[in-house]
Amino acid sequence: MSRFVSPKVPYNATPQEILYHIRPMSGTLWLPVVVWALITLLVVTAAIYLSRWLGQRIVELTHVILVVAANITVYKTFTVGPLLFTAGDMTYNSAYSLLDIIHRREGYGGAKRMILLTLFANVVVALFLWTASLIPTGPQDFLGKAFDTLFRMDLRVVASSMVSFYLSSRLDAWVAHKVGIEKRFVLAFLLSNLASTTLDVLVFNTLAFFGVLPLLSLFAGQFVIKQIVTVSNFVFILYARWLDRRWGQVVQA
Repeated sequence: MSRFVSPKVPYNATPQEILYHIRPMSGTLWLPVVVWALITLLVVTAAIYLSRWLGQRIVELTHVILVVAANITVYKTFTVGPLLFTAGDMTYNSAYSLLDIIHRREGYGGAKRMILLTLFANVVVALFLWTASLIPTGPQDFLGKAFDTLFRMDLRVVASSMVSFYLSSRLDAWVAHKVGIEKRFVLAFLLSNLASTTLDVLVFNTLAFFGVLPLLSLFAGQFVIKQIVTVSNFVFILYARWLDRRWGQVVQA
């Protein structure tokens, strides 16, 4: 059964109010999951294939777009048993696969540069969305009210997300580099993801929800969810690497 945040939630709702309004929604989950998997494969395939003519920049641009999209689609939630997932978890699979290709082609230096570029893009988009949400909405402007509900964001949560993204991404790339992203790929993938997801969960929830929500339950739940997402990441990364061996050229920085 999937869940969603009720449109009755006010734009300035507290985290407790948002969680209170999450309620069951009818519908099956298998169809969007299948569509998501197909779109992920299509996006990864297209980016790597087009890089043969358009260069590495198309892979980098696609990665930035996907991370921005993941941070927007995080507002759509669904449950699998007791676990609450977001559509952003699914969207990020594509982005992570391409970041691995960037790391593989350009080395650790390229991965660090990509993380900074992605952080900058996310900050810019968040600022513009937040600024647009401050524009007064007319009484009959239901689309404007829906926009405000989604994007008049708590700046504390946004800042926490940006900080945790940067720190965890840098740790992920560093661990993968030290272990050996090419020679010991599986070990590098597992250790880097374990380290980065742990840091992400601790930093984001502490900065965003300390004094507001019970942290231990948030830590436990999100850690389990991120490990499940990691498993699906691995499948798509293997596919992306197979394509890159066929169509790409590894350039170590």
